Amino acid sequence: MTAVAVLPAGRTHNWSRFSGVILLGAIVALLLVAPAFAPYPPNQTALGPSLQGPSWSHLFGIDEVGRDLFSRTLSGVRTSLAAASLAVGVALVIGVPLGVLSGYLRGFADGLITRAVGVLQTMPGLILAMAIVGAMGRSLVNAMIAIGIVFVPRIYRVVRAGAMATSTQTYVEAARSMGSPRWRIMAGHVLPGILPAVLVQASVTMAVAVLSEASLSFVGLGVQPPSASLGTLIAESDDYLGRASHLAILPGVAMVFVVLLFTAFATQLRRLLEGER
Repeated sequence: MTAVAVLPAGRTHNWSRFSGVILLGAIVALLLVAPAFAPYPPNQTALGPSLQGPSWSHLFGIDEVGRDLFSRTLSGVRTSLAAASLAVGVALVIGVPLGVLSGYLRGFADGLITRAVGVLQTMPGLILAMAIVGAMGRSLVNAMIAIGIVFVPRIYRVVRAGAMATSTQTYVEAARSMGSPRWRIMAGHVLPGILPAVLVQASVTMAVAVLSEASLSFVGLGVQPPSASLGTLIAESDDYLGRASHLAILPGVAMVFVVLLFTAFATQLRRLLEGER
């Protein structure tokens, strides 16, 4: 009789989830480097008749000034991903320390920080971001800082809940009983325990950040022409929807793809981390 090795079901599922995370991460990496392999420079004009539809030489067609839309879409995807990463980074830098402090210290500190974050959360996110950009000036960096501030409550809630749960664990109690300083316990025990949840939340927030960047760029508060982002590409097509709808549809499809990509990545990452625990 031939022996057949069978992996435990749990390990098989974890491997499939792990491979899914790797695959989705590789796609994100490809999107970041794809503009280097674009067929044309994204801002080169007079490549052909304006408002030309998709063809073999121009996969997404040509825009109103003769630029290759496929090359501009690739450049726009990279810009949007970089911008979203900056916004999520700002939210993490602010939200993670506040969440750890609030969840571990509790008491007066928890109440004060939670009320401050609650005030920020009650404000309409996009309107608050537009107000911040209006005060700081129109630029991509300012827009992403504004969006990052808007995202702080998202990160804070997850970190605070995780810090509260982790602070009651046996190894944290043991470190506390041995007289370890609070900052060392928070940095060395509490924070590592909540990193999986933070990574999942950051992945979800990346999808929302891409949409937020597109919204601000669409109204002229983010990326400034002639630079391309998914929001500016859709905004530039506004006057030509009747004659060349592909100028809006194809960048829109690319934006939906990026959002779904990060949503799927977050889902696979969450399942993988839950399966390992």
